[in-house]
Amino acid sequence: RNAVYLILDYAITAVLGFVFWILTAWFYSAPEVGLASAAVSVAGFLIAVSILGLDYGLIRFLSNSGEKINSLVNSCLTIGGITAIVSTLVFLAGLHIWSPDIIFLRQNFLIVTMFITLVTAGLLYPQIHNIFVAHQRAEFSLWQSVIQGLVKLALVLALSTSVYGFGIIASYGTGWAVAAIIGALFFLPRLQKGYRPAITIQKEAIREVTRYSLANYTAGLINRI
Repeated sequence: RNAVYLILDYAITAVLGFVFWILTAWFYSAPEVGLASAAVSVAGFLIAVSILGLDYGLIRFLSNSGEKINSLVNSCLTIGGITAIVSTLVFLAGLHIWSPDIIFLRQNFLIVTMFITLVTAGLLYPQIHNIFVAHQRAEFSLWQSVIQGLVKLALVLALSTSVYGFGIIASYGTGWAVAAIIGALFFLPRLQKGYRPAITIQKEAIREVTRYSLANYTAGLINRI
């Protein structure tokens, strides 16, 4: 049952992603698509650097965490969110050095805020997605992907008159953010009794997860290199 939901999840994500980029090619200029694609690719790199392997750690340890389950989830989401924000700010601060061609990401407060949202939401989204997988309730992962894909499609059309391909970046960031928020506020409480999103880091809840996650994280980075 879960395998079927996961297959549907990947298939729908692929189809909606394909339609998304076709729409961008129709409604945005080639330079805008190029700049936005570069920004999304950079966001993917920052997400990979910031996630610290916690997405895999949640799958491995969530079912055995007992009473610490809510603390474990919130601690992993908090660590991931903080790391994403810090790494994005560092990247933006040195943008003129390592990637001057996309200096528009520092053009104004709105673009900076949306890019930070893009990276942070892009990190929290797969973490919450994997929590559903760990609970063997992949139907929530499927719904999360559908929500994310539909929000992206709606916004990429609504914001097609924006400059620098901002509509593409905003649709990605908002899609991930909306799906992550709905997952945390409405789906997770149905799987974990008493769960409420909170900014917290409890060392006891994440000590074992951290060791496992960092090992996988290191292996993943080496593989990317």
